[in-house]
Amino acid sequence: MNGSENGLDIIFEEVVKTTNDNRIKLIEDTIKYFNDNSIVVNLDHYELYLILDEAISNAMEHGNKWIVDKHVFLQITRRSDEKVEISVKDEGDGFDPNLVPLNVGENKPMVSRGRGIIIIKKFCEVFWNNMGNEIRLLLSIAG
Repeated sequence: MNGSENGLDIIFEEVVKTTNDNRIKLIEDTIKYFNDNSIVVNLDHYELYLILDEAISNAMEHGNKWIVDKHVFLQITRRSDEKVEISVKDEGDGFDPNLVPLNVGENKPMVSRGRGIIIIKKFCEVFWNNMGNEIRLLLSIAG
């Protein structure tokens, strides 16, 4: 599972078909990999579970439209700047993350779409590929 891409160290990869059982398995496998390899990030167990669940659920629901024959690709890369990057990619058409309404505040109701992105952004840095079918979650390694 180890490899190198763009000078970064790929430390974990997993590909699953789009099912709810595989969503849960992918989250649990990722957290187990972190635990088994003593990778401690700046999030607690529940926060890590939450952002993984949001990213993977969005890939399956919005990207792959729950089509079982489509896959979700998860990759963890250890970076040289004491960070890890979790990439979640789907086989959908992608979207423009700049068009998701993120204008919620104390006096504004939370919209029904975009909540997952809002939640994820509370816990880590977030980037998308140009197509919009891959989210990258950047987490600091606790030290």
